[in-house]
Amino acid sequence: MWREGISVVNVIPKFCLAVCMLLLGATVLTGCASVPKNDPEALAEYEKTNDPMEGTNRGIYSFNRVLDKVVVKPVTGIYRGLIPSFMRKAVHRFLQK
Repeated sequence: MWREGISVVNVIPKFCLAVCMLLLGATVLTGCASVPKNDPEALAEYEKTNDPMEGTNRGIYSFNRVLDKVVVKPVTGIYRGLIPSFMRKAVHRFLQK
């Protein structure tokens, strides 16, 4: 069934990579849609699904990304550096309940 030198271990990662690349390509290409120009029905559908708060949402998202980069990540680095592993696990278990 398998040729000499080819095993399932060698084939599966390549297959998964090919599938992932195909899905990524399909996702990227579906994002290329533009606003309909001459079709009133399609334009009405676009206006219906358009997000009027998009500017606000993008601003909040940008703020959260900066906050994460400037505050949250450094604090978690300090937390991991100062608190021993067993104590972090205890806190994690406590917060899970």
